[in-house]
Amino acid sequence: MHRISKKAPGVLAAAVIAASLSPLAAAADPGEYFEREATYPVYQNHPEGAAAQTAAEISTVSADGNTLIYSDALSRSVGFLDISNPAAPKGLGLLGLHQLGSAEDEPTSVAAYGDYVFVVVNTSASYSDPSGRVDVVRIADRTLVHSFALPGQPDSIALSADGAYAGIAIENERDEDAGEGALPQAPAGSIAIMDLQGADPAGWKLREVPLTSGSRTEPIALPLLAAAGLDTPQDPEPEYVTINEKNQLAATLQENNGVVLVDLASGGVTGAFSTGTVDLAGIDTEKDGVLDPSGELKRVPREPDAIGWIQDRYLATANEGDWKGGSRGFTIFDSATGDVVWDAGNSFEHLALSQGLFPEQRAGKKGVEPEGLAIAEFGGVDYGFIAAERGNFVAVYDLSEPSSPRYLQSLPTTNGPEGILPIPGRNLLAIASETDEGQVRSAVSLYSFGAAAPQFPQLSSDAADPVPFGALSGLSANPADASQLFAVSDNAYQPRIYTL
Repeated sequence: MHRISKKAPGVLAAAVIAASLSPLAAAADPGEYFEREATYPVYQNHPEGAAAQTAAEISTVSADGNTLIYSDALSRSVGFLDISNPAAPKGLGLLGLHQLGSAEDEPTSVAAYGDYVFVVVNTSASYSDPSGRVDVVRIADRTLVHSFALPGQPDSIALSADGAYAGIAIENERDEDAGEGALPQAPAGSIAIMDLQGADPAGWKLREVPLTSGSRTEPIALPLLAAAGLDTPQDPEPEYVTINEKNQLAATLQENNGVVLVDLASGGVTGAFSTGTVDLAGIDTEKDGVLDPSGELKRVPREPDAIGWIQDRYLATANEGDWKGGSRGFTIFDSATGDVVWDAGNSFEHLALSQGLFPEQRAGKKGVEPEGLAIAEFGGVDYGFIAAERGNFVAVYDLSEPSSPRYLQSLPTTNGPEGILPIPGRNLLAIASETDEGQVRSAVSLYSFGAAAPQFPQLSSDAADPVPFGALSGLSANPADASQLFAVSDNAYQPRIYTL
């Protein structure tokens, strides 16, 4: 593996890459890394093949771990893959939403539950008239068993570990073209709870947890949310939900820059906190074709997207940002107080800069845009997986000590990684990448756990003080020093000569 250092004597506009065989990540026990097994472009699972527009977004897995199921909003369907051999996934075809309701329906999430898969569906006629449902589909024959009407437009779903509940974020998302796209925009969002008692889905019940009072057209902020210092508490829009083993649900309110907590048994709102702001230095803030991490931003709202519990007490958020913010990293909070336990600062972006993965064309916006996040235990260790939507990688951390995460490795993905699905029972990780444009196709990638060393990247600089690079082109030996190579970037960025 090659490393980059800052020293650059006698090299035009150059960074120096020092040869090294040491791994990129900090010293770690053998066997704690992930390695790629296969990447499956999901157009191969569509009857029209490469001509079809498809997008794997959120995925789930059957109880035996052999059937992966993913939502595909572009083709208005749900896809099925045989992953019994993770090195060679096989397409099992699609279930079109027209078979469950209407060809205009859009799947937003999926969650496997015993013999069934919950298909969360957006059926909204408009932003001002949102609606949705949950379809219960038998996995074995893909037949619709039961449907539940939802009180608005749904986004994500999570299941409790004991199988007693499902929690659903009813987002009722804002119209970005209405005015300047700002809040408030009625109706407000809420949380839906499905009580899953009994074997017959027809006997399950659905409850709504309002996050506002007042009417549908004139919602009023709940005192608990107003006191938390949220952006626009009269218009909460739950984005992503997660449930711990105490059956506490946490939901991000992305546009409100906050988190709300709900007790699933009682349906009561038990807490809320603002996710606050962060000052960022040492980042690239200008879209100018130059990889230059010398910029800074002040008081950036985190505006988290995905969220996950750690040890039933802490909450990790991927701070993608929306209309006001995005802190280009992830944060760990104490759920009891809302206090920040740890924040990535500029370190997540520095990973991208040091590994040739920074999307400079997004520098003036939200950088790598951490969007997806998942927490799972492998080999007795809590692992955190954070997806850089624009950087096209997933960073892996050891979260045994939530106040000091330990970076382990980066996993390369296809463009737009979003859905992260740990499958600990099979020592697997699945990542769904949703971008489907031109020659870059949406895909599901599978990774196995237990490798002794990371496969990727093969070239890097020091993440703590990165020499940014990307789009390397020419490569030549240094005739005066057998231990060095020269490389040059192409015109994707300001041309530079690098020494390896």
